[in-house]
Formats: sequence, structure tokens, C-alpha cells
Amino acid sequence: MRPGSDGIVPLSAQACDALDSYLGWCLNQGFNTRAEAPLFVSLSNRNRGQRMGYKGVYNCIKDLAELAELDDAIHPHQLRHTFGTQLILEGMNPEFVRRLMRIKSMNVFGRYTKRALELKAKESFYDTLQASESGLFSKR
Repeated sequence: MRPGSDGIVPLSAQACDALDSYLGWCLNQGFNTRAEAPLFVSLSNRNRGQRMGYKGVYNCIKDLAELAELDDAIHPHQLRHTFGTQLILEGMNPEFVRRLMRIKSMNVFGRYTKRALELKAKESFYDTLQASESGLFSKR
């Protein structure tokens, strides 16, 4: 983990249930589930019980994508883009989204959420157009 990249991550009830189930499985397998232990552990013979590395995460995402019959071009980093994009599309304040993603640079954040911000800007324009009472926009 990069220094300064840790923090509290709010989760939906569904995500909490999934993590509880996973942690129960980890306990049954004899893995350390204390707070200082890695959350996601490797099952490989060489690194069993240690923090799952990028290759393990990558393979896990690929396997899940195949089970869900998703595009095989999916990769773990896309999940970060999807997270930011979806929160913006759902109407969350972009500043809050940026903070949840732990992105300091507005330029970097823009790369993650460009599509969502463009869609929200267009949606906001049409909402403003519909609600306009100034006479600047003719209603047809």
C-alpha cells in the first residue's frame, strides 16, 4: 500500500455482508483476520496467507468477469474508473467522490470521471432549460 493511501472506506450493506462472509471463510481456513492482517490473502502455494498481490487480484477479476460473462478485456484498474464514474452519475458531489477515491490532483480525477461529468453536465443543461423562467431559452 502506498503511504497515505489508507483510510476509511464506506461500504453498502451488501458489501459489508460479502466481506463478513469472506472473513468467516478466512477464519474457517485458519487465516489471520485481525485488523493488522491483510484483508485479501493469496491462496497460492508460494504465498499462501500473505497479502494478495496485483497478479492475484488481476486473475481474480478475470475469473469473476468470465463467470459473469463480461468483456474479457476487463482489468482491476477499470473498477476504480467505474467506481468514480458511477458515483458521479448517481449524483454524488464530485469533491466527495474525489476524496473517497483518495485522488489529490483535479487533473487525475478528471481522467477518472470525464465521461460521467460530461453526461451530468448535459443532463444539468436540459434540466436548467426545462426549468428556465428567464426567457433566455425558448420552450417548444
